[in-house]
Amino acid sequence: MENYIKNKEPRRGLLGFLSKIFFDSSSVGKGSDGEKKVAWELFTRLSDHWLVINDLKITRGNVKSQVDHLLLGPPGIFSLETKNWNTAACDCQGEWLRFQHGMWIPQKSPAVQCKKQIFSLEQILKEEDEAVLVYGIIVFASAGKFDFSEARLPENVMVYGLPGLIEYLNRLEKTRHQYNQRQIERLAGHIYKGFC
Repeated sequence: MENYIKNKEPRRGLLGFLSKIFFDSSSVGKGSDGEKKVAWELFTRLSDHWLVINDLKITRGNVKSQVDHLLLGPPGIFSLETKNWNTAACDCQGEWLRFQHGMWIPQKSPAVQCKKQIFSLEQILKEEDEAVLVYGIIVFASAGKFDFSEARLPENVMVYGLPGLIEYLNRLEKTRHQYNQRQIERLAGHIYKGFC
């Protein structure tokens, strides 16, 4: 992966500078396999108009959260919670389950994690853009069996498998333009100033 990163066309301007800081190839070797897989796909399959920040830790007062992947791009700002699960379901009560050892076992809700991350990010970014809206995405890095047909998800939280996520973001970039390059750079600079 390091060779590919070195040989990839470098991004220019502030986004190029920030992507070198935030996409440190040494950080790709840490964390779960799912997070590494998602980080690589985001870096290689999204256009250079996106800024991808991996493993962002946020502290606001006594509240701490960690964002697996933060995306800033023309269509908006997205906080990704990555799961490397090969089975999952969410029922109409918002209860999350995984099939393990021959039975469905309750899990901590990734949707609750996403909402916490969204809240923290919006509080920070409202200092730069009062109308900021952060979207949450739970992304499953591995293929498997998933059932969200009756899922009750919070507002602004979506669920995708990795191939579907990349397709969604690329399609969204063509149809929705919320931020121009200058605005993305300003938001990225605000994040950099706040966290580095």
